[in-house]
Amino acid sequence: MGAAQFETLPHRPGPASGAPLISGTLAWLECRLFEAHDSGDHTIFVGSVIGAEIGHDGAGLLFFGGAFHRIGTGSAAVSTANRPHTLQ
Repeated sequence: MGAAQFETLPHRPGPASGAPLISGTLAWLECRLFEAHDSGDHTIFVGSVIGAEIGHDGAGLLFFGGAFHRIGTGSAAVSTANRPHTLQ
């Protein structure tokens, strides 16, 4: 992992952190690590936002229920399998 995972993606270094920001995204946040909490076999990272930008128009992407879903306007979401869902 590390920098090599971004070699094939168009990106630029973040102005505040130098972290890779993927080109063409709807938005991005740069964060400084505030806290880390062990939780079972995961670590929950809490960050302080040090930079942000809203980018392009489009539908957002959300991961829930074990799959990725596009978020449209309003409360409707359309999964990558074209199954309609409502976000509550």
